[in-house]
Amino acid sequence: MHNTYAQLNFIEQMKSIDSNQVDTTMLAIDTVPSIDSIIEGELLISADTRLNEMIQKQKQINEKNCPNLVKGYRVQIYSANGAGSNQKAREIRTKFLTIFPEIPAYQNFDQTDFKVRVGNCRSKLEAERIKKEINQEFPGCFIVPDFIETEVTKDCQ
Repeated sequence: MHNTYAQLNFIEQMKSIDSNQVDTTMLAIDTVPSIDSIIEGELLISADTRLNEMIQKQKQINEKNCPNLVKGYRVQIYSANGAGSNQKAREIRTKFLTIFPEIPAYQNFDQTDFKVRVGNCRSKLEAERIKKEINQEFPGCFIVPDFIETEVTKDCQ
């Protein structure tokens, strides 16, 4: 029997299925069409026009809400909760920006903690460089994965 590329690809995908599903897998493999049974032609999809309107509306919403954020790393220099932690976070951020004005600093409130994170690093290596540079002034700082600001806008559609 001569297997087509589509059949071989399908068989490879089926190998990852749980052994409890073997019977249905074998049935599915048997129903993959051979190249001889495929007929060229056109496929006409008929759909409600409101579907396209919904898709366009969702694209507009996504474009409006699309952040200029991508996954990256920052160095966390402060995290605390409780009375006065918001004020302390502001003070630490101000101190950081005074010492390292070329590195951006962000104060965030995450669930119960006020945090100060610095840098917009695309790689962990870049974050390591910042950590090494600031460690003397901010001992105990550490690298955290975060969404970082970038000039590159992600495709949010």
